[in-house]
Amino acid sequence: MPRAFSRSQGGCLICSEASKGAGRAVLIPTAGIVSRVKLPVGLHVKELARLGVTTQELEISSASHSEIAQAIRAADIVFVSGGNTFFLLQELKRSGADRLIAEHVAQGKLYIGISAGAVAAGPDIEYIKPMDDHRKGAGLRGDFAGLDLVALSVVPHCGDILFGKAAQRILARGDARLDLRALTNRQAIAVRGAQTSTVASRAHYRRQA
Repeated sequence: MPRAFSRSQGGCLICSEASKGAGRAVLIPTAGIVSRVKLPVGLHVKELARLGVTTQELEISSASHSEIAQAIRAADIVFVSGGNTFFLLQELKRSGADRLIAEHVAQGKLYIGISAGAVAAGPDIEYIKPMDDHRKGAGLRGDFAGLDLVALSVVPHCGDILFGKAAQRILARGDARLDLRALTNRQAIAVRGAQTSTVASRAHYRRQA
């Protein structure tokens, strides 16, 4: 079974305490609803399938709380794809999915975040404003606390044609409160307990030892 993935699009964060036997993923594409960039959600599904992982798509902005709880409970992997981080976090909090995800990851489920999904996993998302329109998450009312699954904060898309300049501004400005980690579109950062490692990928996902 896959223990870690790296993706050649958007920067990726993998957080796991125990991921052996992971064969079912719940894919949350919500961040992409308001994104100006078309996101390859179908490609995520296909590439996970190559690793023997079946996928259930869960749109948390329209699903009921019971549907969200059931889907997360049944999955071994919580996969959160990219788009607008502020809209994503707004919907995670509004639906209660934020608490459910945190509880299940603490119990050992694998979390994979692409771009916005990686940013949302950290302690706070305000730093990503130069890259994402925070007005898309007006319902947050200034509460930018993230899922707090990891202590670090991913800065995705470094060197990217569309978002590279925004990533540079974020890194240049810095944030004394946060442990900012720069990722290109061909890198992932794996977090397992207190250990972190950056993984380079030449193409798509790959299985790690």
